[in-house]
Amino acid sequence: MRTVFKYVFDQWRDTTFDMPVGAMILTVQVQNDALVMWALLDTDDVAVKRSFVVLMTGQRIRPFLEKYIGTVQDKEGFVWHIFEVIL
Repeated sequence: MRTVFKYVFDQWRDTTFDMPVGAMILTVQVQNDALVMWALLDTDDVAVKRSFVVLMTGQRIRPFLEKYIGTVQDKEGFVWHIFEVIL
């Protein structure tokens, strides 16, 4: 079944999710003080592990962070940038 699914990051830290193959990330935002990502996916597809890194502005970008996902601002005004790990 095609649907939009929500993934909640573990306390604004690097996180790995089991996501169906072909899941398309739509956006990342702050919801109820949590970092949340929404993806369009087919629940019948086989799941694979996808890893995401959360960096604050000014942190070094590591070479394997090739896919930018989005930028969000928390309630304290800190700005965070989310990248997918591509190996």
